[in-house]
Amino acid sequence: MRSLSAQLLAAQRAKSSTPWFYLRFIDNLGGRRRFRWTSVYSGAEAAGPHCAVLGSDGSLNRFRVAAGSLYRQRVASPAPGSDFSVWTLVSANRAAVGVTRYGATIELYAVRTDGGTPNREVWLYVSADDGATWGAGALVFTAPVAVNYLAVGSKSDGTVLAIFDNGVAVRKVKRSGGVWGAQANWTLAAASITGLACNFYFDFDIVVTGTEAVTLEPRVWRCIYGDGYSAALDAWAPFMVYARAAAGLGVTFSCPFLRSMSGYRLSYREVYGGAGAYDRVSCGRDVMGADYVNPTWQEPEGFDLTATYGLALAGLASSPSRAWVCTPSRVFCSQTYVVSDLAARLLRLDVVDKPYEPVAGWMELDNADGALNADLLGVGTLAGLRLGAEAWFMAGYVTGGGGVGSYWPRMWVTGVAHRREGLTSRLVVSLASGFGLLDRPVVRAEDWAAGTSYVYSLAQSVVAGAGLPFASYSASAAITSMQPAFSLRPGQGRLAALVELMGLVEDEVIATTPNIMVVWPQKTDPTDYAYGTDHAIRSGVHVEVARPGLARAFGVDAVGAPVFGQALDFAALENFNVGSVRARRAGGTAAEAATLASATLRGDDLGGREDELVIGPNVGQEPYDVVEVTDAALGYAASKRRVKWVRLLYDAEKGVYAMRLSLGGL
Repeated sequence: MRSLSAQLLAAQRAKSSTPWFYLRFIDNLGGRRRFRWTSVYSGAEAAGPHCAVLGSDGSLNRFRVAAGSLYRQRVASPAPGSDFSVWTLVSANRAAVGVTRYGATIELYAVRTDGGTPNREVWLYVSADDGATWGAGALVFTAPVAVNYLAVGSKSDGTVLAIFDNGVAVRKVKRSGGVWGAQANWTLAAASITGLACNFYFDFDIVVTGTEAVTLEPRVWRCIYGDGYSAALDAWAPFMVYARAAAGLGVTFSCPFLRSMSGYRLSYREVYGGAGAYDRVSCGRDVMGADYVNPTWQEPEGFDLTATYGLALAGLASSPSRAWVCTPSRVFCSQTYVVSDLAARLLRLDVVDKPYEPVAGWMELDNADGALNADLLGVGTLAGLRLGAEAWFMAGYVTGGGGVGSYWPRMWVTGVAHRREGLTSRLVVSLASGFGLLDRPVVRAEDWAAGTSYVYSLAQSVVAGAGLPFASYSASAAITSMQPAFSLRPGQGRLAALVELMGLVEDEVIATTPNIMVVWPQKTDPTDYAYGTDHAIRSGVHVEVARPGLARAFGVDAVGAPVFGQALDFAALENFNVGSVRARRAGGTAAEAATLASATLRGDDLGGREDELVIGPNVGQEPYDVVEVTDAALGYAASKRRVKWVRLLYDAEKGVYAMRLSLGGL
């Protein structure tokens, strides 16, 4: 149960209290900003190697190579109406480029294409004032072979890591204390390299595109060159596959970019040469609360752009809050808006907090003044109120200290409908739960062999693919010990996959703000709240239904021998003199089969009752809380029940403010 203040607890137990709400919409997904890109410049610049970075003063600094010459551009205060067409020549005879910034210092690195060692010399250009002025270029190191791809990242103290390729491997050279160290090959392996990106955040975080050394599959990898946070100092951490394709299908990945912009964002070029060929930019992001090393990233999404050298991620400015991405000839901007509190317009609502339920409900807002008319939504101060926006909603009561409430689980806008009857005008907002975001098909196949990932890690990957964080309040031993074989296939729903995984263990999941959280309901759990004593019951239904008393699970082990597990609930068998057998395919050991059988029967136990209470809203109530109910007429005497789902109802015109609780067994 969500924690409530003493004032709020007293208000919701009082015989008469005034409802209080807080409601705003923000263009977020899982706690990360959702960027909606608008083209603000489309020029005639030729495609070529390029990069970009925001200065500490918010300036946009772009760099490109055209016809062998390096150019730079600085827009001091970038905005949709700015001029992005003016370029300044930096130097002739330059190729691959990379840029990094620490403080107000911007360092631009470029490969020289002439001289005695063409395509091997890396030159550095430095600006100490966010790109306003630049010093002359200087040679900083020479690679042993021609450099095709170059990327750099820096720490706040000026430590710089430069990475570059030699065709099939990546080399690194690091500057510490102003001194460049020795060059060295990485300790990883690839059959080919088609692009590099680097950014520092606790470690040097890297994206590599290329082909896998053994299978020759095209890959987009994430990896780390350690600075002592997620990887040891100056050590390479293993590859983490972000995107992959089967060898021989005509798919290539290249030209990656990486930047911290409301969490980590990456982009890369994806080309398919078969039937239905395409050439586009794909983008991805991490999930809130996860380190770069964590494998949980959102599934890639397409960007409506063909970019031969990829899409550079310049950064996210704080004032005004604008994000910038670009190619040599295109500039895109995304501005994030937050809608002011709309709670005063709330007329009616019906929302539900129910595990695995995609639909969260709806809200009806007053539009008598026309402020929420269709042509005003999604623009200006209402830019956040649009399809896909995240609803931040609190329900509570007016107390002596003002309005106080508790956050409802995050919801997302799936539809808006304008309704007019006579002189009344209303906006009805349809909402999806976090499970609703999971209720969409997988795009790319993923496979995990038995013995490689725990149920918890698998569920985390499934949820992260939809952009949501995954964590736990409590968890069984089985969820972090069972390692079943598991697959995701294109077209398969992530919600169905999560249901399948959680069916292997006794743990359950709930939606919060904005995480999907694991809970492990146990019969010994203490009581979270009581009804019928301090908190009145308005009405109720007390129902008990027959439930299965026997569950069996079957499977085969690694050598093909059968495994078997079963669980019995003698109370269920004795009460109803009937046994119900559930047969399910288990994992590869007898222990896993026993766990699966126990989980199956435990789920039946939780569903063995269908009680329902109607109460004045307890705004902290969550599914799987334990409540104690006292009501002689309904047959409750400090009886313990488990909350299955919570439904909140409000109607300002009818004076309704109520909550319905569905209760099950412990």
